[in-house]
Amino acid sequence: MPFRNTVSRAAFAAFLAFCERIHLSIIFFASCGFSSKKDEIVYAEKALVEQYRLAIKHTAESLLGAGKSLAQNDPMRQLRLGYSILTKKERVIRSIHDIAPGERFEARLADGTLVGEVIDKIVTNE
Repeated sequence: MPFRNTVSRAAFAAFLAFCERIHLSIIFFASCGFSSKKDEIVYAEKALVEQYRLAIKHTAESLLGAGKSLAQNDPMRQLRLGYSILTKKERVIRSIHDIAPGERFEARLADGTLVGEVIDKIVTNE
């Protein structure tokens, strides 16, 4: 089953874990030998409430982790750390080979944008 992102993969894993816990609860429930139907219902209700509580807790922890990951990878955070995003004609410049001397570019910073022109290129990693 293809997943588009890690959040849906984590949610699916949480769902499978929840199903496994429910399955184990049903097996335990069947082997208990309750004295009345009321006792069976009370136990089943408590077991289901606990399983849902654990599933919600696990899902909340997964969402919290995903939120932290999103915050760490926020482009504005990177700009506030002192990095910039260089673009030429609204396309990101990822390599020194994406732009030639004499071409204009924009450097997006945390508090604004600079416009510049390439004077020279110095290749360091080839």
